[in-house]
Amino acid sequence: MVGFCPNKNISSQHVDNPLKRVKIGSPYYFKVMKVDKERFSFLLSCKSTDLKDDGPAFTDEFWDADVYKEDVNQMSNELKKKKEANTRVKRVIAHPNFKNISYEEATRSLDDMDWSECIIRPSANKDSSLSVTWKICERVYHNFFVKESAKDQIFSIGRQLTVGGEDFEDLDELIARFVQPMIQISHEITTHKYFFPNGTCEDVEAVEQWVREKKRELGRSPYVFSASYLQPCQFCISYMFDNTERIRHEYFKSEFAL
Repeated sequence: MVGFCPNKNISSQHVDNPLKRVKIGSPYYFKVMKVDKERFSFLLSCKSTDLKDDGPAFTDEFWDADVYKEDVNQMSNELKKKKEANTRVKRVIAHPNFKNISYEEATRSLDDMDWSECIIRPSANKDSSLSVTWKICERVYHNFFVKESAKDQIFSIGRQLTVGGEDFEDLDELIARFVQPMIQISHEITTHKYFFPNGTCEDVEAVEQWVREKKRELGRSPYVFSASYLQPCQFCISYMFDNTERIRHEYFKSEFAL
């Protein structure tokens, strides 16, 4: 399709010769002001007042306002993430589990890593803390903050690390004494033969259907485990507690006492 930008849409000021404002072969940003369906062409504008206006200049009966709002929100979120990434201090920490990445990047990386692995990264909120992320099961990731103390530089790691009131001397001790035991506990639950593999405990109907299927298969009502998407490291036990086939859901949290 062809786009056409008249002289009056090149600038807010009067333009006699468009070549004084634009150069042939150079890229420019334009806004679609109108769609001519008969001629398969666009009426364009590159005036700053039009470009700054976020609202659509042209709509018709096929315009989807909901999709437009979703696109605007997505672009806004992407710009926010880029701004946060640019302002976040790059940490200088020599450790195989540490990466200068965001939470979203960490979850994507964990999808391709072994279940026992974790990623340590800069906290998105403070320069004096770290975040530790690991994968519990499909779509479920646990994340917690590590407070740093006695820092020599803003980009270096603190000489003291604290989680839940417990102090650790370095990342190796933190992983060995706290992170790995938590990962192991979660892994024992998610690999249990009666762990619900097709969703999370928020999918109540699917979980209850699976409980009924297991009862028909086994001839008794088993205890079925499922993981929470909204509350990572929280799990649910679902079971039939009487002959009415009503299913009870009881929640518990995976914790490790130091």
